[in-house]
Amino acid sequence: MKLIPLILILFTLFSCALDERRNTSDFETVDFSRKFHTPKVETGVAGEDIYGPSTESSSSINKKNFQKQAVVALDLSPALYQSFSYLKLISDLEKKKININIIISSGFSAIIAALYAKYRSANRLDWKAYALIRKLEKEKKVFSKSWLNTIELFLKEEFNETRLEQLRLLIAIPTYNKKDNKLILKHTGPIVETIMTSLRFQRSRESFLLNPSVSYFGKEKVFGADKVFRVTSFPKTFKLKTPSGFVLGVYSKLAGFIYYQTDKYMELSSEKFIYIDKIPNISDLMSSVSEPSEVISLKILNSIEEWTNKNN
Repeated sequence: MKLIPLILILFTLFSCALDERRNTSDFETVDFSRKFHTPKVETGVAGEDIYGPSTESSSSINKKNFQKQAVVALDLSPALYQSFSYLKLISDLEKKKININIIISSGFSAIIAALYAKYRSANRLDWKAYALIRKLEKEKKVFSKSWLNTIELFLKEEFNETRLEQLRLLIAIPTYNKKDNKLILKHTGPIVETIMTSLRFQRSRESFLLNPSVSYFGKEKVFGADKVFRVTSFPKTFKLKTPSGFVLGVYSKLAGFIYYQTDKYMELSSEKFIYIDKIPNISDLMSSVSEPSEVISLKILNSIEEWTNKNN
């Protein structure tokens, strides 16, 4: 009988030791003081990042990681107020999940390009473009001092001192170097200054669009672009709402430049809106370019898919 208390004591000690071992090694515990990493999903809208699990399966992620993707450059020709039709094209490209890596443009179209490079969102691009339209509606004469000042003020409010290389998308704006007669795709430096220089640059005789000796095509290759898609929204025939020999001369030259190289451009234009110096009704403009925009975005998608199939 004396052995029973001794056995109970030994059993109790053994149980305590076993429980201690289980607490330290056999059972998994959760440390709630630890800060867990949460995947970040970009919405394309500044200040609106969403946190949560990835929506893609691991198999699709692995497949994407090992599949070579084309580096795509979108080149938007300068088209003054017709540049607003690029909003429809960018929206269609976004709906087809076409990823643009490089966007190139000059003059007024560079404003559209810069806004998209900042937000990477067609929806935000629309809102910002409408804000610019409201500011420009009171301006009667394009390229006037007041017109340029209005644009510069808008750009300063939008970009402040942001530089081209700080945007979400690589943006390049053509600049002519008259020292060696070469075209430079400027992709670094202050955004506001670069765009304003590009706008004023169209007024000069040195403008690369007016100088046939300057080689424009093929420059995107310096960024490693695999596919380059050039789009023009410039009408084949146009009129000016406000008489201006300068604007007529510049854009006549531009029309000649583009349509001399028509095989290198996809046309996103509507004959209905021929006043390139008058802001069109945006709803009507979007409707009028809906069909060519769909055709162009589909061509771009098919071309990228062909490249992907060939290189994977």
